[in-house]
Amino acid sequence: MDKKDKEIEALKEEIVVLKAVIVALEKRVAQFERMLGMNSSNSSKPPSSDGLRKKPSPKSLRVKGQKPSGGQKGHKGHTLEQVDEVSQRIIHTVETCKVCQKSLVEIPPSTSIKRQVFDIPEPNLEVTEHCRGEDLFLWGSDNGSFS
Repeated sequence: MDKKDKEIEALKEEIVVLKAVIVALEKRVAQFERMLGMNSSNSSKPPSSDGLRKKPSPKSLRVKGQKPSGGQKGHKGHTLEQVDEVSQRIIHTVETCKVCQKSLVEIPPSTSIKRQVFDIPEPNLEVTEHCRGEDLFLWGSDNGSFS
């Protein structure tokens, strides 16, 4: 064997060793990927070990297209209509033109767009105090209890 044949044999042996190393490393990577994929829902790990990652939103089991969306056919909907008397009116003025940036302070608006928001007010807390006289003795008891 000459020098080139020895070199080729050495390279072939090195290739065999490197292939074995690659197989071992691929096994380790697969093991780490499996460990990374574990959480409290697919292993015996507690939920506190899941970390701060956001949990995926639950997926609907309903098959799309089975039923049409919306209300029943023929059902008359109910909408809150705008009212004439409002509790509070806030006027939002436009001070500059969106296109040319000129001042619109002195120019009255040509049209008005109204939106109404219906809010439920905060409930008022009503406190009722109940008192009884302490100087009464009922049915011969000395503590005045209602028994």
